[in-house]
Amino acid sequence: MSTINLYKIDNSKSHEFYKTLRDKMQETEPIELDRSTAAETHIFSCMLYLSVPDEEKSISWNWVLRAFNKESITAIPSPKAVLVIEHNYETIYAITFGHSFFLVDKYCDRNFGFSFGRKLEYEEIKTTTLT
Repeated sequence: MSTINLYKIDNSKSHEFYKTLRDKMQETEPIELDRSTAAETHIFSCMLYLSVPDEEKSISWNWVLRAFNKESITAIPSPKAVLVIEHNYETIYAITFGHSFFLVDKYCDRNFGFSFGRKLEYEEIKTTTLT
């Protein structure tokens, strides 16, 4: 099972957050979801920001392949993505993939992780988790 990095964006920093994403990444067409019940209406807007380098680069250990008469390998260096989810046009969450957490971290609500963690029930708590 993989893990994700989930951030709640601080509302006072949301304009700067969106500007940074638009400057550094390509945005895709948004997806809107309407989840209404008799009591409440929930509107979710999802946007994907993506950064994939144009050219592939040789991997650093191609020298080993050459020693065994194998072809060199190239790979796309550090593709990044940020999935932005807005709830009712006011609460913004971001899920980061690759190294995109560097772009998102400075705009996050620093108390969100602690508030979220307090709601979870733990069966086993390790010493490193407490730290």
